[in-house]
Amino acid sequence: MSLSKDSSSIQNRSTCTYLGSRTNWSPISQKSVKSPLIFGSMDSCGAKQYRGTPTIHKSPLTVADLLVVSHDLVPSTEHDDLLFYAQLNTGFTRLLCLGELTWPNQISLCDYRKVTLRSSLELHVREYLFWLPTHKADTTFEGNRIVIQKISNAPNLCSIMEHYTRSCDTHFTFHPQLWIKANGTVPLHSWFIACLQ
Repeated sequence: MSLSKDSSSIQNRSTCTYLGSRTNWSPISQKSVKSPLIFGSMDSCGAKQYRGTPTIHKSPLTVADLLVVSHDLVPSTEHDDLLFYAQLNTGFTRLLCLGELTWPNQISLCDYRKVTLRSSLELHVREYLFWLPTHKADTTFEGNRIVIQKISNAPNLCSIMEHYTRSCDTHFTFHPQLWIKANGTVPLHSWFIACLQ
């Protein structure tokens, strides 16, 4: 096996990632990683610092943010506003992924087997619950039971969900989806993100 064959198939980005991740080696190998040859290789592939740069991310949502949204959306009776408000509070309380509340933007990736059904929702006085559909890693093929309970200093989650389901029952009596927009479709990622902004 020749070195030229192997090196031709390696991308510069891969080299930087590989070299940057090898800092936990023995002291001898750490010295070699700090050598001018290695540093030159990392510079050529765009690495600015030895350990990388800090991750830049948006601030997480807080209960105070939910209260601000509550103040803005509570007077609204628009179905899409009720949907967004219910999804936001449900997702926040149980740390649900956006993919568990919406469909992907790419239509070819949408799958009705992943739609949460309205019939799985149970509303109680202090909590509500529903079933997320099964997924490929689910060995029992039951799905996941999601229980949403009130959290302190947050909007009343059961009341929010009750208003949303009442709107669903009024406009979409025969639709099986739990999360449904005013036009009768399942919300997409981009729709939720646009509402969030």
